[in-house]
Amino acid sequence: MNKLKVFLTVALTLVISASVVFAINMTVNEMLEIQNRATNEVTFGAFPGGDIYQDVNFFQKEISYNRTMATTSSLEASTLLAREITRYERIEYDNSSDGGADGLHTLTLPASSTLTHFLPVNGSCTHTLIVNNEATAASSTTITAGTGVAINEATDGAEILGGTQTADLMWCRNYSGTSANDFTVYITEYTASD
Repeated sequence: MNKLKVFLTVALTLVISASVVFAINMTVNEMLEIQNRATNEVTFGAFPGGDIYQDVNFFQKEISYNRTMATTSSLEASTLLAREITRYERIEYDNSSDGGADGLHTLTLPASSTLTHFLPVNGSCTHTLIVNNEATAASSTTITAGTGVAINEATDGAEILGGTQTADLMWCRNYSGTSANDFTVYITEYTASD
């Protein structure tokens, strides 16, 4: 038994000594090269569950591979469904074949009562892009609020998307309101520059 203790002590001492010698002999350039190789590719190991209540720092670009729903409207008006808002980050509309043949379309956001599982924590927010793919400038999609949803615009008229314009809808669950299902949608409109 004593020989085993001596053997383990000697082996552990050799391992520690070799590590210290290796660390001392590394140059600064070698350490930077190891660090650079390590930071070129980011992989996540275990995360502590679905919700993280601490800041997480990302020092590289985040790329989100979002899901897009493309649809053609043949109606004068339609209502977004809760499943469309929760499943897709980008919703593209082509309203050139609308029922009135004028290229005008009204898109109503879902009622807050249908969004009970969407953003379940008060104060949380997420984004949805609505794109008017119709190239005709006279074509427009007007976004209107559903019951229990308030709309705030970054600029006056942001809820009216002309041809090839995009709206960024930032959905936020309110901290307080008349019901637990109240949302505010902040709309910012973007126009293609070329």
